Amino acid sequence: AGTSEVSGREGARRWGENAVKVLTGKALHGLGNPEVVKRIAVLRAQGPSRWDGIPDPVTVAWS
Repeated sequence: AGTSEVSGREGARRWGENAVKVLTGKALHGLGNPEVVKRIAVLRAQGPSRWDGIPDPVTVAWS
């Protein structure tokens, strides 16, 4: 994939924002591939799975 000056700045900004969010216990932005996150959400909704007991960092703030 190509990169640009804008994507470099935005990426650096988001890394900083996520660092602050982790340190303040808030949910992260752009944690993972949206398709993977969607699939994990479906698995969680279907019942017991290997994701049980693991906090969802996209929707649940870390404590």
